[in-house]
Amino acid sequence: MEKSSENQKKLSIYNEIEDAPVLVEVTPLVLQLKIEKGRKQFEKTVRNISTKIEEVVDKWIGIENKIESVAKEIAPSNKEISSGGIYVIVSGMAGLILTRKCTFPIRFVTPVITSFAASTYFFPETHQNIRNMAWRYYQARFKS
Repeated sequence: MEKSSENQKKLSIYNEIEDAPVLVEVTPLVLQLKIEKGRKQFEKTVRNISTKIEEVVDKWIGIENKIESVAKEIAPSNKEISSGGIYVIVSGMAGLILTRKCTFPIRFVTPVITSFAASTYFFPETHQNIRNMAWRYYQARFKS
C-alpha cells in the first residue's frame, strides 16, 4: 500500500487544467488590405489568361485534327508519295523553264498547269480524292 500512495503523490507531467484559448482580434493594416486586393486581382487575371490559353490550345488541336483528317482523306492508300512528288515538282520547274521569256501571266500559269497535269498522271488516286473533296465542298457551300 505504501507504493500506491507514493504513485498518487507524484505529479503528472501534463497540466491537469487546460487553459481556455484566448482569441485576440487583430485588425488588418491598410498595407495588408491592399496586398490582399492586389493578390486577388492577380489571381483573377492569371485565371483568365490560363482560360484563354486553354481555349487557344483547344482551337489549335481542333485545327490539327481537321488537317489530319483531310490529309488522310487525300493521301493514296499505298502511301507512295515521294517518287511521284519529285516528278510533279520537276514538271512544274520544267513549265517554268519553258516559259521564262514569256509574259508574267503565262509564266505564272504554266508551272501550275504542268504540275497539275503531272499529278493526274503520277497520282491518279490522290487526284481523284482531291476532285471528290472539291466537289463535296462546292456542293456544300455553293449549291442550295
